[in-house]
Amino acid sequence: MIFQKKIQLEQDVLENQNMLQLVLDAIPQAFFKKDKNGVYLDCNLAFVNQIGLKSKEEILGKTDQQIISNADESTYFRHVDNEVMTSGLSKLHFEEKLTKANGSVTWLDTSKIPLFDKNGEVSGIIGIFDNITDRKLHEEEVKQKEQLYRSMFEINTAVKLLINPENGQIIDANNAAVHFYGYSKPELLKLKISDINILADDEIKTEMDLAQSEKRSNFKFKHKLANGEIRDVDVYSGPIEVSGKKYLHSIVFDVTDRIHAEKQISELLIQKDNILKEVHHRVKNNMGTIFNLLTIQSELIDEEKSKGILIDAASRTQSMMILYDKLYRSDNFRTLDIKDFLPDLIKDITQVFNPIRDIETSINIDSIVMHTKTLSPIGIILNELITNSMKYAFKDVEGPKIEISLTTNDLNNAILTYADNGKGIPESIHFNQSSGFGMQLIGMLIQQLRGKGEIIRNEKPMIRIKFPLN
Repeated sequence: MIFQKKIQLEQDVLENQNMLQLVLDAIPQAFFKKDKNGVYLDCNLAFVNQIGLKSKEEILGKTDQQIISNADESTYFRHVDNEVMTSGLSKLHFEEKLTKANGSVTWLDTSKIPLFDKNGEVSGIIGIFDNITDRKLHEEEVKQKEQLYRSMFEINTAVKLLINPENGQIIDANNAAVHFYGYSKPELLKLKISDINILADDEIKTEMDLAQSEKRSNFKFKHKLANGEIRDVDVYSGPIEVSGKKYLHSIVFDVTDRIHAEKQISELLIQKDNILKEVHHRVKNNMGTIFNLLTIQSELIDEEKSKGILIDAASRTQSMMILYDKLYRSDNFRTLDIKDFLPDLIKDITQVFNPIRDIETSINIDSIVMHTKTLSPIGIILNELITNSMKYAFKDVEGPKIEISLTTNDLNNAILTYADNGKGIPESIHFNQSSGFGMQLIGMLIQQLRGKGEIIRNEKPMIRIKFPLN
């Protein structure tokens, strides 16, 4: 009877041991048990896997020196075991590094507890650990990022501030900020952004909200230094997370000198424009004087050839005078819309030759903004063509008419077309082969425009000139 009870008791113990082993093998934490000599007496499957071995048999009855490939680590494990057994105190949740059999490195969150026999003497230890490699790697990554941020924040010549967007408190400032604002770092970190930004508090809050929501990143402010000086600054600000908290990372650029220089440049440009305006005005007046002198002189001369020379000179002067008058009245002294220039020029030239006789003009001009270097030759070319028509083409012609067209094509070329209803263009007339100075002048001006000219002799004679606009 006693023997049967003993057998039953042993079976119960074995069953309980098996049940305990099943429980230990089921938990995710690694479990191990060692005697006071560091020999493994028991472990679970999680421990086998974490060590990097295949079975418990490779572990039980052995020491760390026999199963751990890294000698430094096995020595450290034994040292901690002895520390726990000597003190009789548990050591909980400390980090250990473990190199597995395959050479991979893992990090462990380990706890070791001393075991005592029935006499109260330490007989060994039990231990458990979790694999915290992923957490450790994440922490290391965060640490490296924070170190990178810190180095980029501190070691930078740009002024940088870290601001709490909720209350505007300056959380951090780099050495460049300390130098720029003139405060010591402890003094600067006691300030709020409202202490250096001269905007009203509600306006500052609005701007911080825009930066925090990333609706805007660039701001223009006036900041007050420790000595009371106000400086113009460009601020680039956006949200950043540091140690789990959200802040505004602001980079501040002092643009006071640049704004002052831009203001000076603007004032100089205004002065330059005024000078140019005065120059154009004086040139126009001088040309007007020359035009009037030539006109008066032509009226005092009876000899037709000399009279014609003076009239030609007067009309050429007039075309330049009209151009300078238009430039004087415009805001831009370098360019002008051809549509604002040619109609008045054509009207004035025709009136020079015959103010009494009506000349019908058909004008088709696109709106094209041109540089004065282009406008001037075009004006002189039209002056020569109209002059020739008035002097030679309209004798004994009823209802004289001039047609002028200036348009553009898809190739960014301008096309100037001139025609009249006069007697036509003689075969002997060419741009480069003419006894008259006028046609030779037109040929030279076409070359100046980098263009090409052609004389069309058919039922409706015309002159066509094509030149690039760029």
